[in-house]
Amino acid sequence: MLGAAAWPALAQQQPVTPGQADLDAAIQEGQKADKLLPTPGSLFQRPPKVGPRLIYADEIDGENQKRVTARGNVLVKQGDMEVTAEQVDYDKLLDLATVPGRVRLDRGGDIVTGTGLKLTIATEIGTLDKPTFFFSKNPTRPAQRFEARGTASRMYFEGPDQERLFDASYTTCKPDQNDWYLRVSELALDRATNVGTGINGYVEFKGVPILYMPYMTFPLNNER
Repeated sequence: MLGAAAWPALAQQQPVTPGQADLDAAIQEGQKADKLLPTPGSLFQRPPKVGPRLIYADEIDGENQKRVTARGNVLVKQGDMEVTAEQVDYDKLLDLATVPGRVRLDRGGDIVTGTGLKLTIATEIGTLDKPTFFFSKNPTRPAQRFEARGTASRMYFEGPDQERLFDASYTTCKPDQNDWYLRVSELALDRATNVGTGINGYVEFKGVPILYMPYMTFPLNNER
């Protein structure tokens, strides 16, 4: 049955002060990754969303060619984008989907859950409160060699493969290996160019803050 789904919460860990051996191991892993040559992501483009907007639900009502309110096991789909929730209000004139409660957004394998979604479907511009996100490896982004995940208090969708996160945590660690996190007040991710930009952030290694940076840019792949 289709319905709102929550992405698994990040595992809690008790802070443990890392030793020199732990730090040396982390540096060595980073040096290994730097030796991998990325594939230029600009040579590949995500296929455009084509075809009709499809809405499935237990109950649908509205005004023809203007607006639709769907309730109960709602699925809004176009191309590789799916919005799943218990209620979706869709304004056809504005191409705006509004979800008042919990929502699950799947954009070609990139999964975001949260509350209070407002999203213009064609442009992928909108907002979401209390998001939990998982960005997958994707054939349209061959230079992205790592999966990424995290949480935030608010997310702005700023177009395909572009997000801005507030009060965010971000990591490329596997779910069962929470060695490090980036904690940042504001984080802009451009996954088309593989560049992240953070304001007022620090790196946390095994629960211990080790490096504060008021401003940073960093690659989302293994380029320097």
